[in-house]
Amino acid sequence: MNISIWKIFIIRHIGEMLGAFNPTSIIAGDSLKISYLVKSGISTKIGLSSILLMRMITVLSSIFLIVVSIFYLIFSKFGNGKTFVLFLLIALVMISGFLMAKYLLDDHLYLGKTLECIKSKTNWSFLTSKTIDSCYEINTLASNYFKHHKLNFLLAFLLLTLHWVCGALEFFIILQTLHVNISVIDAISMEVGVSLFKSLGAIVPGQIGIEEYGNKIMLDVVAVKGNEIWFVVSLVRRSRQLFWLSVAGVFFWITKRKKFTLQ
Repeated sequence: MNISIWKIFIIRHIGEMLGAFNPTSIIAGDSLKISYLVKSGISTKIGLSSILLMRMITVLSSIFLIVVSIFYLIFSKFGNGKTFVLFLLIALVMISGFLMAKYLLDDHLYLGKTLECIKSKTNWSFLTSKTIDSCYEINTLASNYFKHHKLNFLLAFLLLTLHWVCGALEFFIILQTLHVNISVIDAISMEVGVSLFKSLGAIVPGQIGIEEYGNKIMLDVVAVKGNEIWFVVSLVRRSRQLFWLSVAGVFFWITKRKKFTLQ
């Protein structure tokens, strides 16, 4: 099937905005994406698999940047040995990335086996047989895709990592405009930190109040003080979100006004 990148962008954007402002978060957003894919002629199995795979790669890229940020924030406080810090940071990130990929992408399906082991040891009610089977399916899907499409997998990983970095540049540009000197890695640390706060408050529509609190905490972490700076940063970021929410509304109207396919 010849898929239009532009229409895939429309589907993804509508789904992401729905997920951000709906109490059910990514469940609602990803379900809508799958429904659009199915209506466009893609089988339910392929549509579900592609969305699950994209979500797993997104999680991998976010974990990668979280590890980078944690190491940076810890080791950057050790004085002026910047060369040593950089070398150690690169080494630790490479080791962490390898272990993370091994855990989630290996043929031995360590993710599914880990959850199955936890279930046998704890008997937690939420770890049902259906949940374990779903984890095995997702683990198998990711493993098979990585095994047979390594280049595409790595390209998707790099693009999703770049997506996080571009989000971090928003912090960087806003703060530079306010004459606050921070590095790009500081901005990335802020972005992934705020994203963690938003994940914890996913059931709150738009993460209203949660994101603002995350902005405040992460500004303090990178030693940027001042309520005025926090207010401007939060206001500009919310304004950007409202703009893209309105764009999603236009896209949704387009999909309803005429036959919408991916071709």
